[in-house]
Amino acid sequence: MLACSDASEKKPDHLLSEKDMALILIDAHLGEAGLLQIPRDRDSNQAYYARYMEIVYKKHKVDPKAFEESYKYYARDPKKLDA
Repeated sequence: MLACSDASEKKPDHLLSEKDMALILIDAHLGEAGLLQIPRDRDSNQAYYARYMEIVYKKHKVDPKAFEESYKYYARDPKKLDA
């Protein structure tokens, strides 16, 4: 018996391109690395990172929900983001 395709493998309606996703992830990782260089408590780091990501979303003109859905999609097959 053949199984139906898993619904979680479906592409999100607003899937970001591989290139856009890679560029956003670069900015996210650079920001995270920078924020971790400054000694703060964990809650403060999370708050600063959330604010930083708002700036990244604006820079790339992307909706946070579209990023999150695309992130989950690409996380299942990270090789899609190899550039």
